[in-house]
Amino acid sequence: MPYFESRLKIDTADQRATIEKLELCKKLKIKNLIVELNNAPMAILNERIKVLEGYKPPNINLFYRVNLNINNLKVYRKVIKQYNKFPYIVSLTSKEKKIQIAGAKDTRVDILSFSESEVLKTLSKGIISLVKQDEAFLEFSLSPIFNTNRRNQSKNIRNLYRYINLAKNNKVKFLISGNFDNPYDLRNPRTLMSVCHTFFNLPLSYSKKIFKEYPKELIKRTRQRIDKRYIKSGIKLIERGY
Repeated sequence: MPYFESRLKIDTADQRATIEKLELCKKLKIKNLIVELNNAPMAILNERIKVLEGYKPPNINLFYRVNLNINNLKVYRKVIKQYNKFPYIVSLTSKEKKIQIAGAKDTRVDILSFSESEVLKTLSKGIISLVKQDEAFLEFSLSPIFNTNRRNQSKNIRNLYRYINLAKNNKVKFLISGNFDNPYDLRNPRTLMSVCHTFFNLPLSYSKKIFKEYPKELIKRTRQRIDKRYIKSGIKLIERGY
């Protein structure tokens, strides 16, 4: 399976922008794309996915995610109840340590996202350890290093270098997405792998895990969540005949 772009925000209400983004992905030869949809009830999400599947070029595989951006623990506890047996990827973004801890321990949360610069600075070894225990994923994004302000760009590169290598050294699984708001910043995942090698000193063999193997494992995790034969990610019940 080819490499993944693991986060592209699409608002299906904007038909023109949706088609434009998908056509750009086709031109860039992005074969596997994880689309982030706006949060909505399940019936509406399914309708949006149906629309997207109708727009997508035939040579692109689409997968789906939602992101919960929450900074209040009571709100988190209320909202996450809506995601029991949720069939798509759930990521959580929060600057609040208590919410990060709750999300890291919650099997309904697949990704703790540190894509935003201000959130990235809150990542700790303790959170990394909890995410690793739950066999979930961290997420970093390259969009901050495309900042046109040179000073901010340099600071973002240094911060990403620090935290990406912290995650790598602690052997937790993580994704690196483009997460670009401007569709013309989109790059083929192989190009992003080269960026990671240049700026973050990641061996290309390791980048292959980040852009290929880990997204596949993430998708497998969500499928197992709705499969009654699995009592936990990776743990399957074996039925015995008598």
